[in-house]
Amino acid sequence: MLATVFIAPIAVPCLIHGWKAWSGRKRAWAARPPAALIFTSRNVLPLQIGVGGMSMVLGIPALTSTFMGAERSEDVWFWTMLVVFPLIMYTHFWWPDFALPRWYKDWLRRGGQTMSETGEELIAPLWGPDEEPPSQAAS
Repeated sequence: MLATVFIAPIAVPCLIHGWKAWSGRKRAWAARPPAALIFTSRNVLPLQIGVGGMSMVLGIPALTSTFMGAERSEDVWFWTMLVVFPLIMYTHFWWPDFALPRWYKDWLRRGGQTMSETGEELIAPLWGPDEEPPSQAAS
């Protein structure tokens, strides 16, 4: 329980941010270039933040076992890190296309972010012709 108190204030906002990006409620980030120290070819930072939040939640049992003084807490940490560390490293350096949300794949099919022959940056609309941006859907 104590581990949840330490992790939740950080993990929950990360999970919410990642969910909004995944669900497509927030899409403006997709058209931006990757942030500094992000090594993916496309900007997937909000999705990576969601993975980070999920990884923190996966660490709750390990932290709880340490706080409780369990004999096998090292084993719990080992198995947690065996799952979490590769997941974080994998998504930090390479985000595969099959792991992109459907709306993002649709945006890439519509043209995504490309360069014209004159070197001008072209960005396809983030919302498809059959979708309404949240501001228009609310009214």
